[in-house]
Amino acid sequence: MNGGAAVARPVDRSRGAGVVDHYPDFVKYGYLVGDRARFDRLKAEAIRRAAARHPSAAHPSAAHPSTIAAPVANPSFQGAYDNAGAPPDTTGAIGPQSFVEAVNSRIDVYSRTGTHLGGNTFTDALGPCESGVSGGLCEYSDPQVLYDLGTNRFYYEDLNADLSGNRNVFKFGFSKSSAPTTFDQTQWCNYTIDFGYGTSIPDYPKMAVTADFAVIGVNVYTTLVTYVGSDIDTIAKPKATGTLTSCPAASTLTTSRNGPQFNCDGSPFASDPNPAVHVAPSKTTWVVGVPDATNSGATGNYVDIIKISKDATTGGPLIGPAQCVTVPAYSPPAPAVQRPNPPTPEYTIDTLDGRIDEARIAFDPRIGGPSPWALWTAHAVSGGLGSQVDWYEIDVAHAKLFQNGSVSGSTLDVFDPSIASDRRPGPAPTYGQGFFGSDMVLNVSTSGPNNYPAAQMVSKVGANPQSALVKVKGSPGPYADFSCSQNPIFPGKCRWGDYSGAVPDPFAPTTGSVGRVWCANEWTAGVNDPFGTTWRTWIWQATP
Repeated sequence: MNGGAAVARPVDRSRGAGVVDHYPDFVKYGYLVGDRARFDRLKAEAIRRAAARHPSAAHPSAAHPSTIAAPVANPSFQGAYDNAGAPPDTTGAIGPQSFVEAVNSRIDVYSRTGTHLGGNTFTDALGPCESGVSGGLCEYSDPQVLYDLGTNRFYYEDLNADLSGNRNVFKFGFSKSSAPTTFDQTQWCNYTIDFGYGTSIPDYPKMAVTADFAVIGVNVYTTLVTYVGSDIDTIAKPKATGTLTSCPAASTLTTSRNGPQFNCDGSPFASDPNPAVHVAPSKTTWVVGVPDATNSGATGNYVDIIKISKDATTGGPLIGPAQCVTVPAYSPPAPAVQRPNPPTPEYTIDTLDGRIDEARIAFDPRIGGPSPWALWTAHAVSGGLGSQVDWYEIDVAHAKLFQNGSVSGSTLDVFDPSIASDRRPGPAPTYGQGFFGSDMVLNVSTSGPNNYPAAQMVSKVGANPQSALVKVKGSPGPYADFSCSQNPIFPGKCRWGDYSGAVPDPFAPTTGSVGRVWCANEWTAGVNDPFGTTWRTWIWQATP
């Protein structure tokens, strides 16, 4: 929950050191897993494999410089921070005038040069999280934000996670214009969306939009440990494209719940469903997931892709059957190590369980043919020092890999990825004859036995080899906040973000040979604070 947040609020310092507030059970769990014993076993196996591969990893050799052109970050600036909980789970979207960043507790708006224009917590903007019972335990959690070129506005979703009552719902909304300057009730239309989950938990939501629907993928739990499959839910999208003076009636936002989703071979379940965010308006999108029957550790040699479109007869969503896309074999990664800084405890960092983190889709001219759709996605898996990132570009028309790669090393753990091509659509209303699209930027977190956590990136231009890692923002010390020291479910392991953000810039200059990708990720202030939060976020524009 909380996008994988370990705990929701820090200790009240006024009560004295060592006095811990009562934490709701659900915020202790982080992202939910359906078989804790299997999850622990897979993680232990990943640690053993890493130790066998790199018995001397604590004494790394010098890195060899790359001759491949490296991506450039400019502008590059600090993003949102507050002390409401950990980790941030930062993501973002770029519009014609501004970048909108969402973290677990708030949404903020920045100019394209990095000036903070305004922002609010979800509580201040929308009111307290709605519990189904008086005095219940409820948290805003798992936000997503995107810019929709078809309606020229930003969209967001946020899970209203309530385990004390019977009302797990979503907050959902969109900006009234293409250029909001803050997040509030005056510049955004905000709604409560109830898909009928009741006491079940729609965990790990991810969102995209088509021309007709907002599409949200979720893992469904009837209790904190009982996984029953994954759904693909939809919300009918308002068609208005200009600035809104009033918000559409809630009754116009019709919804559907579709699941559970099965794998391409008919087996349960296609889990962690990530709808792919389009850079240009489209009647369709694809959802990518992994085979994981218990949602406790993704292992396999394929990913599922599921086509989402509009049913011409009913006008509702049409959910296609899952198709297999063969990829290199993968399994869950080991936790990431980080450079010690005595007397700070030597905490490791959680790297998830092999699940997909996010997906983007756009034309890639190199694919060719009448439908050159390319779906870009990535996840942290076992490899390298212990955790590496595998990325895929999928030709969805033929359900096959177009290209793929890994980011790994013997001295660094690599995790928390997000990836996007540099596609820039053509002009409205057709958006045809676009620019670029054969190049990508991959945004990751790194740490190692001699390295503090950092936000880094690689790029790949056309058929050229992948670049070396480029550090965008390093941390001055290790990650050691209350999500490490007060984490009963992941003892001694810090709850890093469950996703970062990378998105093509649909308004990038058309001159030059490559487009632009905007990224957001996490770093840490580097101090040992067992009673507070130490995470920070960073935003940058990347040129491949």
